[in-house]
Amino acid sequence: MDWRRLMNHFALRYMCLLRKYGEAPQPDTTTCFIIDDTVLEKSGVRMEGVSRVFDHVKGRCVLGYKLLLCAFFDGKTTVPFDFSLHQEKGKQGDCGLTKQQHRKAYHIKRNTGNPDYKRFQECKMSKMDVAMDMLRRGWKMGLHAKYVITDSWFTCEQLMACVRSIGKGAMHIVGLAKMGKTKYTVSGRKKNAAELIATYERERGKNCRKYKCRYIQLNGHLGDIPVRIFLINYGRNSRMERPAIPPFKFACSLLPKEVITSFFSTNFCNFFINLSYYVIITLILR
Repeated sequence: MDWRRLMNHFALRYMCLLRKYGEAPQPDTTTCFIIDDTVLEKSGVRMEGVSRVFDHVKGRCVLGYKLLLCAFFDGKTTVPFDFSLHQEKGKQGDCGLTKQQHRKAYHIKRNTGNPDYKRFQECKMSKMDVAMDMLRRGWKMGLHAKYVITDSWFTCEQLMACVRSIGKGAMHIVGLAKMGKTKYTVSGRKKNAAELIATYERERGKNCRKYKCRYIQLNGHLGDIPVRIFLINYGRNSRMERPAIPPFKFACSLLPKEVITSFFSTNFCNFFINLSYYVIITLILR
């Protein structure tokens, strides 16, 4: 069974019904692709391609698969149109399983032209590579989004370059970015998130009473890609309180409200609740 083809046809049929009843997205409607991954926990070690994957919620590795999902948001409804299952090889390259468990696992010889063969090969691929393929397929099948929304795992220069290459630059990306060592070029100087905060906090830091937060907005580059950076600090004092979701409505005022709403309608909300530091939002500039 070609499950990808089934999901693609389901999404296309849904869009056809919207056009039939006059509910199709208008040219000025905010549309976006949403990319996210989650853990599918399993109990049987004999399942084909099963491995031990890290569960960020539980904080430990569990037996199962990583599910990568790509959905299309038309301004009212979120429709999944593509997915893939992935295994994690682990540090030892054994997927966290013993040799005996590997021998007992299900194996079958497949025809290289069948969909199940492609699925099994895809299970071993990087989620980033598969996510980029999903975006290309989604655009090719007629789902034309204006934005791509991701969490911090997918927000990188590689995905940004891919998004900008689709549709001759018709799409932009909005995503979280990690507080890591990634260098952003601002005013001709390369600095990471912590250095940007130290440099521009007094000069460009602004307070928002309505949402009880402080933010910095900067224009810069990530590699050769122009980006807009938002650094947001929640709470009234240095000991930051539980972050609130609404600040993104003003921080991303250049974005339609529907984009932010769809972003936080997923499990990203749980991610923000646990944050206790500045957050970076990157956006490709027009």
